[in-house]
Amino acid sequence: MPDTDDSHPGYHTIEHDTAVVFCLDSNLRLVYANAAWDRFASANGGDSMLRPAPLGRPVLESISGPLKEFYASIYARVLESGQPWQHRYECSSPTLFREFAMQVLPVKGGTGLMVVNSLLVEHPPHVCPLRPIPTGYRDANGIIVMCGHCRRTRRPGSAPEVWDLVAAHISALPPNVSHGLCGICLDYYYSEHP
Repeated sequence: MPDTDDSHPGYHTIEHDTAVVFCLDSNLRLVYANAAWDRFASANGGDSMLRPAPLGRPVLESISGPLKEFYASIYARVLESGQPWQHRYECSSPTLFREFAMQVLPVKGGTGLMVVNSLLVEHPPHVCPLRPIPTGYRDANGIIVMCGHCRRTRRPGSAPEVWDLVAAHISALPPNVSHGLCGICLDYYYSEHP
């Protein structure tokens, strides 16, 4: 774990890095987050996640759905094997397209993990003037769910889940959009491939 003594040279390197860096103990509790963590939280409406509030809490409490199981297995594998792991992912907002590279690094002695999230790409989404939104894609709460990777839109109430490529949603991001993961992207980006 980074030495939290601010006189230690390693502390300043991590604390002032532009990447969002956080450290977990062997029980996957958040024990450290750098200044970039706070900047990202503030810029994305996550003031409740500013330091020191999340410190000491299990990191998996803040992850839901299939990603919770995915990250639990990755963190366990890196802790057990001592081998780093890396992954690219999208974390966009309504006003910015962002792609990150994540590295999960074992801390010497198997005492925990350091997770480094480096920004690769950031730009405004390609948005055209608003067009009428096709009906049938809003859920009971008026929310449209789009896949965070491929931009397909979930058809509410379909069983099994159906995800359609809706050109109007891609060319002009509609209001009240939430992001999810379609089955294809979930399997491709978040399943463990041998």
